Amino acid sequence: MKPPLLLGALASACAASGCISGPLHTFRSSAENARTGSDRSRSIANLAELGVHDNLGPGLEYRVDAQVVQGTSDRTTDGVDSHDTTLTARPSAELVLSSDTLRWSQRFETLRTRSTFSLGQDTSLVRNDMLEKLEWTPPGLPQFTTWLNFRTVDDELFVEQTTVESFFQVQQTLPVLDYQYTLLSRVDDDERSGVENDRLEHTLRASWREEAAEGRFTSTVSVFANKRKNELSGSSGGLPGVVVTPTQGLAQRDTTPQISTLPTNAALVDDIDTSTAGINIGGFASGGEEDWNFGAHFNAGSTIDTIHVSTVDTVDSVFASQFVFTVWISDDNAFWTQVGNIAAPDYDVVLHRFRLVVPPITANYVKVVNRTSPPGAPAVLVSELRFFASPTSASPTITTHDETESATTALTYRLNEQWIVGLDLFLQTANTDTSGVDVRDEERIDQGLWANYTPPAKVDANVRFATQRTRDPLVQDEDIATLTSVVAYRPLETLDLNASYTHTDRELDGAQSLETEALQGLTSAQLLDTLRADVTVQKSTQDDTTNQRQIDHWITGASLVAELTAALELTLGWRDDRADVAGTGALDIPDPSERRTEMIWVYKPSDQLVMQLELAWVDNFAGNGLDQRARADWIPFADGVLDVTLDYDHVSVDSSGSSEVDRYRGQMRYTLTPRAFFQLDWSLQDPKDEARTEILAVAFNFSS
Repeated sequence: MKPPLLLGALASACAASGCISGPLHTFRSSAENARTGSDRSRSIANLAELGVHDNLGPGLEYRVDAQVVQGTSDRTTDGVDSHDTTLTARPSAELVLSSDTLRWSQRFETLRTRSTFSLGQDTSLVRNDMLEKLEWTPPGLPQFTTWLNFRTVDDELFVEQTTVESFFQVQQTLPVLDYQYTLLSRVDDDERSGVENDRLEHTLRASWREEAAEGRFTSTVSVFANKRKNELSGSSGGLPGVVVTPTQGLAQRDTTPQISTLPTNAALVDDIDTSTAGINIGGFASGGEEDWNFGAHFNAGSTIDTIHVSTVDTVDSVFASQFVFTVWISDDNAFWTQVGNIAAPDYDVVLHRFRLVVPPITANYVKVVNRTSPPGAPAVLVSELRFFASPTSASPTITTHDETESATTALTYRLNEQWIVGLDLFLQTANTDTSGVDVRDEERIDQGLWANYTPPAKVDANVRFATQRTRDPLVQDEDIATLTSVVAYRPLETLDLNASYTHTDRELDGAQSLETEALQGLTSAQLLDTLRADVTVQKSTQDDTTNQRQIDHWITGASLVAELTAALELTLGWRDDRADVAGTGALDIPDPSERRTEMIWVYKPSDQLVMQLELAWVDNFAGNGLDQRARADWIPFADGVLDVTLDYDHVSVDSSGSSEVDRYRGQMRYTLTPRAFFQLDWSLQDPKDEARTEILAVAFNFSS
């Protein structure tokens, strides 16, 4: 009865005050039925978003909003039935007073969740937030922002937390100078575990930019300074551990986790729990995928034993218990070793994160791979990855001090119309101590010199030499020197020639650790209006002293792309990677050699129909065989009251084991009004020799 009463109250208030916006903003109702073999599930979810907004007078306004979510779930798993329910209410009220340069606001929000589980412990959560915020933006003067937030969290079982967070910021943009200073203070007190965490952080950013010599000379200087103090106190049994901060986040979907090189993903380690890192590990019907490899790069000598995988939204506990993860470590982000003896992950519905406990591991790279996801699970978006090391002493108090100062300088000078040269310099000092014991004392200098040559002819050449020098007597010393050159030449409008050379030399504590050298050539030619050819040749060597192995690669490849008709395209490709691995460490990794021959057909008679067939013969360390993929996307009705989309995807892998799966998806949307629609979704995943999964979902959506 509460949602209708709340809706009525808001509607009455809106009618009495003549509000700007109607009370009902969004209403969505959905039902889903899923079946995998003899296992079945049925769920119903309803969401309503309500709100009123009105101006009480000049510069004075208020907002009252509420979100109500109700859901039920019935499941039969291995002959065992379960019934779960969830009810969440999130009302909020905000009062705003503003003028030309001043804005003051006060906001109160409460979150109340009640969940019942027929086979487990019922849970409830109450979270209250009170936020006071002041902004002063005088023209031509520094801009000020400050706020104070008070939060309480209580789930009646495990958590009873109080958080007080304050923020102050001043910033200004001038013709040649930008600066920003931020002060953040946060105190967390958990009465159940007896743990208190105090954090104080100062951050200063400034940049200066100037042009001279009629714009030919450009100089930029940036300064960053950060000082952070974190004090954790309480009973030693309740301490969650010391945060181990990575230097990089890494992520990519890869089905061969043992031999993979992951690109960077800064969003994984940016300390923001509300934005996705582009990783969806949910069920396949929601667009989620298995075999996501996401991890981080650490300073040498870092040891961890706990990993937190945060999600943007809370995962239903029934789904959360079905996720399976593996953990891998590497020295070079190329060859990985799986970590054994990992405890089953547990999910914290309050802090919306998976917690993985592993044996103490020390490695340069650590990654997590999601091996199994519930097929019927909604989208599960990973937002953050955090790592911890358990306290090594019985001291009830852990105090961590972090200080980081850095400066960046970039100089650019245009010699003439063909030549541009530049110099960049990066300086950083970083110090960390835990309970009075220094664990990091780093000094780093990066410097680079580059040049760009663009003559009147169709040539573009770039060369860059850079060095990185890191000194840390507590961890290790590191020296890296890199030379990179790239030349692009287009003698004809239909011919591109590209060549690149890279040489990297890395030393640890004065001894050579890794030396790599790569030379690559790429030719692309438009032979006919409907025919394009690409040829690639690459020679690379890697001398890994740390792991006592040497790897030589000869890579050759070619492809032809032909437009046979206006609707039909054919791609033929061939790639041969011949690798020679030597040294005593050669037996620690599989043979990285691989040969691949592929053919891809794409048929697109219109924007509403696309059909694709991929055939690839693959021969590598895991075996050899023909990998096949066929897919079709058809939109028989579009851009009207009725939209229908049908997809089919067939994947067969014989090169590594034997697997085969068919996926079917269908969606129909009927638009009732510009603000309301009805939608029907159907999906089927039919793997060979395994139980099929079928999902049918119905939804109605209204938004004002």
